[in-house]
Amino acid sequence: MSAAAMKILGIEHCTVMTPDIAATAAFYQRVLCFVGGPRPAFAVRGAWLYQNDQPLVHIMEGRPEVGSAALEHVAFVTTGLASCLNHLRRESVAFDLKRQPPPVQNWQIFLRDPNGVRLELNFAASETEEA
Repeated sequence: MSAAAMKILGIEHCTVMTPDIAATAAFYQRVLCFVGGPRPAFAVRGAWLYQNDQPLVHIMEGRPEVGSAALEHVAFVTTGLASCLNHLRRESVAFDLKRQPPPVQNWQIFLRDPNGVRLELNFAASETEEA
């Protein structure tokens, strides 16, 4: 297959391994406004969390196998910077707000889920910190 024949269109989902499905699902629902939804009856317990009818975060019970790569971070395209900042502050969630250097200058919020997975929320450069 030639490189021209293949295109990556975006991230379909990310999977978070955890010994505590309920706490992990609650975090994503409370902090990032995901909603629980249908999940196939896999042999391993878990949950699927949705945004816009898409199961973007898959949660699986357990710990990564020895020798498997760790998930360093997941980045989400996001809108509503001011609203998100207010929400994170109300929920007492620790985060770092950064602005990418020129010429891009997009806003980025970095935070961690209960398992230590780093999450990156990306906002357009045209958004403002205040509503």
